[in-house]
Amino acid sequence: GLIGFAVSYGNITRAVSDFNASPGATPLNLPVMWLYLLINVIMQTICVRSIYYLLSEWTSLAVTMVTTLRKFLSLLLSIVIFKNHFTFEHWISAGLVFAGSAMFSGVLKLPGEEALERI
Repeated sequence: GLIGFAVSYGNITRAVSDFNASPGATPLNLPVMWLYLLINVIMQTICVRSIYYLLSEWTSLAVTMVTTLRKFLSLLLSIVIFKNHFTFEHWISAGLVFAGSAMFSGVLKLPGEEALERI
């Protein structure tokens, strides 16, 4: 298992140094990058558990739509929290995501398309 990380040892040690050098987050006085990593790990764990639950209850296409929307929301949070740029390509992609979600849910239909009964 962990032997695979040996090739990234230099990058990992630099990241740990950078994380340790980040300013402390109050009230824990934990370097803020470690706090971000901890929050990320918790959220990823919740996400993976939710995906396993969805796969046991829903169709794979429905799970794919849910995960696509989740990724889109992650992108929006990245833009808001970390002040990342929202480019023209992002707008096009967002439109395609919402159009695909609307077509999947039956809200938006293509011309000549008949409504399908969902099971």
